[in-house]
Amino acid sequence: MPQDDFVRGGASAVVRTVAGGLATQIDYSYDHADGPQSGMLLLQVAQDRASAVFLDTFHQFPAWLMLIGTAHANGLEVKANYAPGFEWIIAVTWASADSWRLLMSNAMAEVGSYLAVEMDFRR
Repeated sequence: MPQDDFVRGGASAVVRTVAGGLATQIDYSYDHADGPQSGMLLLQVAQDRASAVFLDTFHQFPAWLMLIGTAHANGLEVKANYAPGFEWIIAVTWASADSWRLLMSNAMAEVGSYLAVEMDFRR
């Protein structure tokens, strides 16, 4: 929630192409105050459009969330409403071939948008 302190912890990820190169799958895990968590993003980019399937043991369960958005030269941003007045936003950006960032934000009608997850990865 926006009033919660941001907690630092470890994270790891495996990134691979799937379906003959039609999509990218990111499997990740991270430390959380409630215990170890994990998730999966399945990403597809077509020109300047992006779509994703998202599942996370803390943020999105028991069913996956389908998100749509835009792609740009060094990443993408996808969004989906998960309840009336609530939107989940995921951004993946590549700083270089060996460095990328995963951001997840929650947008709530009554409080606005706030950063919920920030993970930086290096190969």
